[in-house]
Amino acid sequence: MLSEVERGNPKALPEGHKFYPVIYSKHRPKINIFSDRDCANKIAAQYKNEEWRYEDEWRIVISPTPELGFSSEIDVPEGLIAGVVLGAFIIKEDKERVFDWVRQIEPAIKVYEAFIDDDDYRVSRKSIDL
Repeated sequence: MLSEVERGNPKALPEGHKFYPVIYSKHRPKINIFSDRDCANKIAAQYKNEEWRYEDEWRIVISPTPELGFSSEIDVPEGLIAGVVLGAFIIKEDKERVFDWVRQIEPAIKVYEAFIDDDDYRVSRKSIDL
């Protein structure tokens, strides 16, 4: 979850990194590994089935840099992340790693855990107090 102010702000992340809104669609994107070579990862990372539209998800797409190549570690500016949603099937070890990370963030951010809804065909979420 991103703070509303930072959604789509290209200056919010280090060079080569950018937030993109997920594109919800009934169909998988068509990617040509030759003509889409420079943006294939971005295209693949941006699409999700339209049934997940209620998530209003944004993703970070990491581009390689000459110095680092692909790096999964980035410095996220303070205040950029407003919350974290843990998956419905997250394992205990990963949940604890996220909790440890979240406890270090000032000001505190919201944490939610997804769960399979008992009544509807959907995934819901509940707030978690750390």
